Amino acid sequence: MDTSFDYIVIGGGAAACALAGRLADSGSESIALLEAAWPDDDAPDWGPYLRGAPSDYDGWAEAGCDGWSWDDVLPCFRRAECNTRVMGRDDDPWHGGNGPLHVGDPSAPSPLARYFVESAAHAGHPRNDDFNGPRQEGVGWFQSARHRGEPWSAARAYLHRGVGGNLQVLHGMQAQRILFEGRRAVGVQALRHGRLVQLRARREVVLAAGAIGSPQLLMVSGIGPADHLREHGIGVVQHLPGVGLNLQQPVGMLLHKRGPTPPSLRQSFGPRFLGGDSSIGRSLAAAWHWLRHGAGLGGRRNTLAQAEPVSAGALLRSQPELSEPDLQLRFVVGPGHARGDGDWHGQSYGCRVLLLRPRSRGRLRLAGSDPQRRPLVEAGLLGDAQDVRDLIAGVALVRRILAQPPLAAFGGKALYCGGVRADPDDDAAIDALVRAHAEGAERPAGTCRMGIDALSVVDPQLRVRGVEALRVADASIMPTLAGGDADAPAIMIGERAHDLIRHGPRVRLRALETLLARA
Repeated sequence: MDTSFDYIVIGGGAAACALAGRLADSGSESIALLEAAWPDDDAPDWGPYLRGAPSDYDGWAEAGCDGWSWDDVLPCFRRAECNTRVMGRDDDPWHGGNGPLHVGDPSAPSPLARYFVESAAHAGHPRNDDFNGPRQEGVGWFQSARHRGEPWSAARAYLHRGVGGNLQVLHGMQAQRILFEGRRAVGVQALRHGRLVQLRARREVVLAAGAIGSPQLLMVSGIGPADHLREHGIGVVQHLPGVGLNLQQPVGMLLHKRGPTPPSLRQSFGPRFLGGDSSIGRSLAAAWHWLRHGAGLGGRRNTLAQAEPVSAGALLRSQPELSEPDLQLRFVVGPGHARGDGDWHGQSYGCRVLLLRPRSRGRLRLAGSDPQRRPLVEAGLLGDAQDVRDLIAGVALVRRILAQPPLAAFGGKALYCGGVRADPDDDAAIDALVRAHAEGAERPAGTCRMGIDALSVVDPQLRVRGVEALRVADASIMPTLAGGDADAPAIMIGERAHDLIRHGPRVRLRALETLLARA
């Protein structure tokens, strides 16, 4: 095994794969990608592919992160993407058709998902055929990273497509600490097969280990809050008080029902036959779908679970005065477990509501100097009262959608929220429901924040402040959350990091940033 490389990238997530693959493709330098897991450890991901709103990235730029506005990052999104809607073309202003990441529409959605879309339209929400287009708000079908009916991960996109021999993917390699000579990062100490090895980097080390792994590795290597490092006997290389702060995570909860059950004869041929609020056709169609895909004709009880679990959803506003949607709804079908009880409740369907940009902040701290010890993570979920109010509004929106005729025809019993009404008079009950069942709904971000102030960890070129030849390139650099999914913005960050490494700063550093870097 080689032990000396031009670039060492630490991490196996979306950003790390995009960066390592692009560096290998665009030059002849040697690149090592250190991945703690072993091949095939990643589970298939049917989650939606969502970039976030243009205003998310414009907000980063307005806060001092030059080169990260929507106009700056859109080319990175387009370059990464091979969207089935524009495959082979590069003339679409919003999507790319020649990138390595296959993105497409659902090919095997749950039969119930169509009824969710219809129900949301009944509740007054507009249709949206492209959540990554000029408008985010509305209800419709989510695109996801897929190719020929299979999930298409960043690893498959960037690492499994015949890159040159200048890239080595080192599986089972757990980075322990960054090695420095003076203030320059020169390599990585890693653990493999129980033995410590040292890898040298002639040019740069890039951390892309995620919002937990990257700040932990910085701190055990001597970069972080000086007092905290000294508490654990770690020598201080660079005092950066912001390392581990600003932890952000979308928070959400699932409202689901045991079922689906077939519409009753009363529903199909009772009062609604005589001109109720739903047509005979819809009721009969609901019954047919249950018979065909549920426990009816042929007894194919698992078909609903085997369909893509997330294919339909919505981006909505918790308050009408907001300029952008702050809630994401994901209609889900699958095994029914009431959260925490461990009991099987049969098939279930429902909707997960996520608060995309919570105000609450958490932090990460070391449990000790041993890099093998898990860090202490204080998620801080729902620490801000407004987050609770916004999620309550989201619960009310979901319950109104689930109560609309297209889905209501399927019936089903609510697993843990059946006694809560979806009206303003029941806010106290919904508040209790939210506090009892809300949980972190996506991977965290923000713990190595990019910026130009004293608490920022990296500058807009992703360079760690106060040291040389060390960058961070993953979701931990986000100043604030982008209202998308976990992977799409991370892939963009990996693509953007490649450009910054290859082509250097495209914008002049601000005077304040320069002074802080020298401090």
